[in-house]
Amino acid sequence: MKIILTGSTGVIGTEVLAQCIAHPAITSIIVLIRRPLPDSVPSSPKLKVVIQKDFLSYPPSVLEEFVGAEACIWAQGGMPSVFPTLEIAKEVNITYPVTFAQAVVPFLSPVLREKRKKFTMVYVSGHPAAKDQQKKLRIMPDARKIKGETENRLLELQNTNGNENVFEATFARVGSVIPRNNIVMAVLGVLTNPLYPAIGVEEFAAALIDVAVSEQGRRKVDVGKVTDDEGVILHEEMKRRGKEILSGVK
Repeated sequence: MKIILTGSTGVIGTEVLAQCIAHPAITSIIVLIRRPLPDSVPSSPKLKVVIQKDFLSYPPSVLEEFVGAEACIWAQGGMPSVFPTLEIAKEVNITYPVTFAQAVVPFLSPVLREKRKKFTMVYVSGHPAAKDQQKKLRIMPDARKIKGETENRLLELQNTNGNENVFEATFARVGSVIPRNNIVMAVLGVLTNPLYPAIGVEEFAAALIDVAVSEQGRRKVDVGKVTDDEGVILHEEMKRRGKEILSGVK
């Protein structure tokens, strides 16, 4: 299976990339990135880096690299506080993934329809994402509405112009993600878990990949079955599935 990955130098994306390289069902990984990967990333015949300077434009030369892709894990983005302005935060977190989907879905759709397959986009959302853009929120209003608006826009694309037959948007609403071998964050995760759930990056990456590569994986994480929000996978479901995969339970 051919998969596209963004955010491959972040905490989540780095782990996803490592697990994708080791995953037997994944035969090709397209890393969409602004600059070359660091030397610390292991080489692999599966891996191809596509330098994308502008995430608002997808010329034919870039789209051609996606031929045969069946899934994307979108791990690019971050909290509004890490960006210079709120507008830039919205551009990276909303406009970038939506623009990608708007370019890729129609490009791949003829082959997808012929093969009766869907292109699955697994978007790393946030535990408290809020789709209702008019709702008054007291805690992290910008971050929650940004993630919610991205979900809204991707669902709108999925459910128009017959795209529901070729495109599936799935949203992994994750809480705190604990990096590998970070004892301090692991302890904080345990302490804050009752208020804001935490998950190890290994577990989260394993669940993301499982959702992306298999219909069986999407069923096992109960997409939309424990929430009224279409396409949403809650934090607890991702954690459960990630643990199962890492422990060898299929």
